[in-house]
Amino acid sequence: MGTQASADLPLKPDARAAGTRLLPRPVDGSVMLALMHVAPRAARVNFYPPWEQAPLVARRDTQAFLSGYPSLPAESGEAALLIVSELVTNAYEHSTHPGTHVAFIALSLRLFSDRLLIEVIDSSPRPPVLRPAADTEAESGRGLAVVDALSRDWGYFFGTDQKVVYAACPIPPPTTGSRG
Repeated sequence: MGTQASADLPLKPDARAAGTRLLPRPVDGSVMLALMHVAPRAARVNFYPPWEQAPLVARRDTQAFLSGYPSLPAESGEAALLIVSELVTNAYEHSTHPGTHVAFIALSLRLFSDRLLIEVIDSSPRPPVLRPAADTEAESGRGLAVVDALSRDWGYFFGTDQKVVYAACPIPPPTTGSRG
């Protein structure tokens, strides 16, 4: 349910790497879909120019958003910050490729009861590509592997003149104290 609007979105060819959760499909709860079967508890969308400081500012904005929810487990917050950093960095790096014009980078954070949905939106026509295990000494190429390891699921889809790369950062249910 809720993703019926996704049938109208043209999808690019599958860039899925074997053994990963990279899926070229819309995700329930996306800021880009009008129909949702579950509403978020909180949401925030920020826009950034495609500039070198975008990942840093996006991490700060994410930290500010998360600080409003002190009951979130610290490990979920740390994972979210890493995911945001990697996805916004990829969007910025795609904006610097010759022949690619990226007018903006947007970050959507949508907090649901079981996950933090992170979406990075840009106008790059390039889908994310998870590279095979890279040299551990390499300076780049491992970002999407980090996203894959830290998210419950992740993927991408294309809307009109924009690409959305998303990751669902799991939030474990609160533990209840036992009485003794």
